[in-house]
Amino acid sequence: MNPCLALTTLTLALGLTASFPLLADDPETAAKEVNQALHLKPDLENGRKVYLICSVCHQPEGWGSVDGAYPQIAGQYASVTIKQLADIRARNRDNPTMLPFTMSKTLSLQDIADVSAYIEHFPMDPHNGMGPGTDLELGKRLYAENCAECHGDRGQGVPDKHMPMLQGQHYRYLLRQFEWIRDGKRRNADQEMVKQIQGFSSRDIAAIMDYTSRLAPPLEIADTSWIRPGKVAWDWWNSLNLYGVPFTSGVNTDSYRHFIDFAAENGLEYIILDEGWYTLGDLLSAAPGVDMEAIAAHAKRKNVGLIMWVVWKTLDLQMGPALDQFEKWGVKGIKVDFMQREDQWMVNFYERVAREAAARKLLVDFHGAYKPTGLYRTYPNVVTSEGVLGLEQSKWGDLASPDNAVTFPFMRMLAGPVDYTPGAMINAARKDFKPIFDRPMSQGTRCQQLAMYVVYESPLQMLSDSPTQYLREPDCMEFLGPVPSVWEQTIALDGKVAEYVLVARKHGASWYIGAMTNARGRTLSADLSFLGAGTFSADIWQDGPNAHRHGNDYRRSTLTVTKDSRLDIPLAPGGGWALSEIAAATASVTRYISSLGLGGAAAPSRMEEGSLGTPKD
Repeated sequence: MNPCLALTTLTLALGLTASFPLLADDPETAAKEVNQALHLKPDLENGRKVYLICSVCHQPEGWGSVDGAYPQIAGQYASVTIKQLADIRARNRDNPTMLPFTMSKTLSLQDIADVSAYIEHFPMDPHNGMGPGTDLELGKRLYAENCAECHGDRGQGVPDKHMPMLQGQHYRYLLRQFEWIRDGKRRNADQEMVKQIQGFSSRDIAAIMDYTSRLAPPLEIADTSWIRPGKVAWDWWNSLNLYGVPFTSGVNTDSYRHFIDFAAENGLEYIILDEGWYTLGDLLSAAPGVDMEAIAAHAKRKNVGLIMWVVWKTLDLQMGPALDQFEKWGVKGIKVDFMQREDQWMVNFYERVAREAAARKLLVDFHGAYKPTGLYRTYPNVVTSEGVLGLEQSKWGDLASPDNAVTFPFMRMLAGPVDYTPGAMINAARKDFKPIFDRPMSQGTRCQQLAMYVVYESPLQMLSDSPTQYLREPDCMEFLGPVPSVWEQTIALDGKVAEYVLVARKHGASWYIGAMTNARGRTLSADLSFLGAGTFSADIWQDGPNAHRHGNDYRRSTLTVTKDSRLDIPLAPGGGWALSEIAAATASVTRYISSLGLGGAAAPSRMEEGSLGTPKD
């Protein structure tokens, strides 16, 4: 559908007039209207309604299009958007597509103020369209010499002077607008800028816009040394179902102490106190039987961090006092739950939580959340988020299936870390699976659960089952205890959406490999040539011969492998396979990975666009 026709249709549907009187060029009128709109109190709810018209071209998130047809307007200063709309309306900037929708019978000054304020609070697309990256040194020099004085050294702009933020803008849009300004086609452009860039060559323009397209907002957190990834013993999925202990299990101090002891003994960095620890509706009031002072003191002695589950609405009402109390207890993070929407108000809430948590050195796990949109880049204390059909679904239904398990890594996980919460120790084939809320099980095999710790990317990775279950499985704990939650290198060895996945990841000197399949059994093959020269000892956990009948059935073995090894990986229906390489790798490994263009040894885990994992920067 033609965008203009779509906009017209939407305008009529909203009851707005489609009669567009044209005004003569009138810079004075534009300036007057800008001043008036800047002093109006914005109504964000009306801004949301007005933006429905804008979203047809600029996208619901305000991200525009990477081909430059439409700019990214998300996060742009309200003052800048107001000026541009007023200039178009007064025909001080030629934009035939936008003109009809800026006229006074379509858009009042109040509407302009409202929609501009609404857009300003949008989070930017962290993966905007960038240039080829071939002449960046020239672009950097030209930007510093010609642009930084007005637009800022990081493209941050100056809202009081209507200088637009250039951060996150699409390369092709920047290129087109720069050429128009140079050639006099942007009549509202700063005339000093027009004079300044007259001598720019095509190479100069391409280089400076390429560099500009790579400018991004700085981290809001200067010191990130306290942001500590790790694994988490989680109480809720297993319903605190402990047995063989000298106390009555449940939401109480003794049970939480037991979780802390389990975490300390197995090298887990955190435990979560999930639903039940506080009196619902009041984060400042611990539930009966929960002594937070004693729990916090025990966690500190054991060097285990506490992460506190909170309902988002209660946190919103008590944010300052609650976070202050958490800080006093020595809490390391919060798990915020049940948002389950992504309107503008909620998007702003996410940022407010991230900012306030960072001020108190608290990690954030957004559960019941929408997909990540880059917030973790500005606030790296936002370490993971759910936004996926996770293992918790198995407590009440059968949607957390092996098919789902090998689908979202190619989709949702491309957007960022996934709080799937793996680690079930009761495993069943599809025909034997039953949802039992207080004694949950997983579909698929034990080894599929283990493989998830390699395949799924989450700096805060859960162990969802009960300590009692894990203590009955020492072989599995020898994998789950040491397995990292962050990775330095990733290679997608094989995969097909909704069918199977095979991934190798590196942490320090050790490699891990994870393989998973859907409800159909199959055999995969792993080429280990990435290991480079040397001989390596590897531990392997694989589906047992009866795993198709009893999901708990697995075999553990140790192999000696080299770069010439090629491993056959048999997978039962809903099966998995996990390898932990336990010997030191040689320097040739790093050289090989570097040759693949996947980043240096200290780079965070990123994969090529279209591959499994998080897109590369």
